Amino acid sequence: MADVGTQALINPDEIPDLLVTLVGLIAPQSDGAVTLEQTLIGDLGYHSIALAELGFTVEDLFRFETLTPETAMSLQCVGDIVDLVGKHVADGTANLPEAAEVEAIWARYGETWPPAGHA
Repeated sequence: MADVGTQALINPDEIPDLLVTLVGLIAPQSDGAVTLEQTLIGDLGYHSIALAELGFTVEDLFRFETLTPETAMSLQCVGDIVDLVGKHVADGTANLPEAAEVEAIWARYGETWPPAGHA
């Protein structure tokens, strides 16, 4: 296995697409067409267990500290997650994931990264 420093990282421009797709993979009620405006609980049917799974996955993937309950409660829609992760990556309190890490998570859900048609 190669050193972490030599692994291909996800491009920062891919963060929104990656997170929108991830939210859709985990969402209890998704038809696959997830948008930034959709609410996690109302539109996508998230419940406490699914929210925890999403939170842990995002924390692990981007390697940042555990979300406080206050921060977690403020994440109402998909765009809120994209904004939060983008902010943490920009300020250095989160890291870009390796492509292999993203591929492994997608494989857990029977999918592949990058998705078909992804630039």
